[in-house]
Amino acid sequence: MTNAFNRQRPSILASSLRFTLAMPTTVNSAAIFSRLQQRLAEQPVVLATVTAAQRQAYIGRKLLIWGDAQIYGSLGSSAIDRAAIKLAFSVLKTGIGQRIILDGSNAGNGDFSPAPAAEPISLWLGLWQGSSAIATAQQIVTALESDRAAQLVIPLVTGQAPYVRAMHGETAGSLRNLQGQDAYIEELVN
Repeated sequence: MTNAFNRQRPSILASSLRFTLAMPTTVNSAAIFSRLQQRLAEQPVVLATVTAAQRQAYIGRKLLIWGDAQIYGSLGSSAIDRAAIKLAFSVLKTGIGQRIILDGSNAGNGDFSPAPAAEPISLWLGLWQGSSAIATAQQIVTALESDRAAQLVIPLVTGQAPYVRAMHGETAGSLRNLQGQDAYIEELVN
């Protein structure tokens, strides 16, 4: 059965990615990382994360993409989700993460309609695979379920894996202050 949280799509070629997504639904971090952990047991997964945006409500939104355009979560709009899905095929194929800014300048090229964003939105698409990714996903789920302060650090460079950083009385940096830096840092609170 298909619903807004788990939208299954038939096999499609990346070059012909044209379909309608259901209205985006915000999914909390615990649900995203639980699903990530489940999917990783079977196959590699791309985690698309909004790392910077003018509208603070977009920052931290996540979308899981695996297989042939199967998804879970939302980045805030169906146009942004479509752009991320298309880019995820390249990440899945090459294993190389991508940092992309969607600013509406690619409107009209046939790939995105309407434009992915009227204002710039920065995305990081990282490939999660293997036992170390499963262990990191488990650490995130555990941190979200506990009372201990922790942060998820996603390096925005290829070749560095995300990790969980325990906080010992430190104050976490604001997501607003991290825009444009080389790591996306998120407090793990449920």
